[in-house]
Amino acid sequence: MYYKRQPKNPNDKGIPLEDLKVSVGHWTHSVRMSEVFTAKSWGLAPSEFDQLGIMDKAEMIALEESSSKIQQFESDQAKTKTKGDTPTFVID
Repeated sequence: MYYKRQPKNPNDKGIPLEDLKVSVGHWTHSVRMSEVFTAKSWGLAPSEFDQLGIMDKAEMIALEESSSKIQQFESDQAKTKTKGDTPTFVID
């Protein structure tokens, strides 16, 4: 697969996706976004999630966040096994 911007030459295939440089950044989002994402993951409407107690919400969000970090770590581990590199996983 290739990524094409606006090729000047019609014969230009573009940049191979493997060679495409993507900026690494620090992504942030609001607490509400975490709540809505967690509600969706648990099969709840945001209004149903809002009715839960504070401890229930905290535990559900913590589970989603830690599960995401675990999946990221396992994905990095799988990539390093194929490449032979050291993992780049960082816990914030």
